[in-house]
Parts: sequence; C-alpha cells; structure tokens
Amino acid sequence: QVDFEMPYAMIRKYAPDCKLSSGAVIRGNVYKCGCTDQEPHYGCWNPVLTPGPNFHKPEFFGEFIIE
Repeated sequence: QVDFEMPYAMIRKYAPDCKLSSGAVIRGNVYKCGCTDQEPHYGCWNPVLTPGPNFHKPEFFGEFIIE
C-alpha cells in the first residue's frame, strides 16, 4: 500500500468543477518521464502495457480513493 496526499486546491486548479467527497474514487496514473536525459527512462505507478511509453491510456489507470 502507498499513501499519497495531494491538496484539494491542486485538483481544483486543473478541474475547477470537480466536487469530491470522502469515499469518491477517481482514476488516473502517476508517471515519471526522463525522455530528455542522457539515458531516457520512464516509470509509472500503475503498469501500462503498451509497446512504448503511453501514459494516456485510461484502460491502464488505477483507482485513487478520496479520504
């Protein structure tokens, strides 16, 4: 298990109409992209099963439960 905290203000910044309450579930992924580094590398929290890096695939999103 991993706990991750994100301020509600940050969610509202990118989704101003979003109204979340405790127990709500949103879907997404968290990734790190080092494509401009000397040795390109990528990593993500939820596996993305595509031939190359593509982190915008909802079928590979995981669940975030709002507390």
